[in-house]
Amino acid sequence: MINKKLLAVLAVALVAVVSLPALMATWVSCTITMHAGTGDSASIGQYTDCLCTIPINTYDWGALSQEQNYEMTVYIKNTGNKAVILFYYAYPLGANAYIPIGAGVYPGSSSIAFNNLQVVFDIVVGVICTPGVACQLPDPVYPGQPIPCKFTGGLVGPWGVQTTGGYPIPAGKVIKVDVTLHTNSLVGSATYDFKLVFDALAP
Repeated sequence: MINKKLLAVLAVALVAVVSLPALMATWVSCTITMHAGTGDSASIGQYTDCLCTIPINTYDWGALSQEQNYEMTVYIKNTGNKAVILFYYAYPLGANAYIPIGAGVYPGSSSIAFNNLQVVFDIVVGVICTPGVACQLPDPVYPGQPIPCKFTGGLVGPWGVQTTGGYPIPAGKVIKVDVTLHTNSLVGSATYDFKLVFDALAP
């Protein structure tokens, strides 16, 4: 009986010794006071840098050669507060632009043409860095996951709009995309203007 009482006393003492460091621990903290409201906002931006401080609205590819691939990098940020699905399309500009005539109004495509189809460019866009915080993106992965063209029908038609299969970007996140321009055919001593549009669908 005495041994049992002694064991009980020792057990209580051991618990007290073990608990003592926890009671004597020093805690330090810092606090963030947070606030939140409600309201939907869907928007995207395109930038030259991962911090998304330098918007890009124009780009000069320079002198191009036939049957070549040229690449540029763009950072796309979801600047809204809800997830979006990203698509793209291109559209030729200028007097020498080839605008197909078909069933409906030509909206654009991943291919653009000039000089009555004597000049054709193909544009492919792929995500090489998955969504992340600005300048904390993972290492690029080549080839990247493709972003689909918003419009179907190409340069022939009939044309339609894709609403599924786009690349998702969560609110506030950034992706790094690789834009590849392939020159199918060219005409010497000429210049060509076109626009590349990133379009996001907010489900």
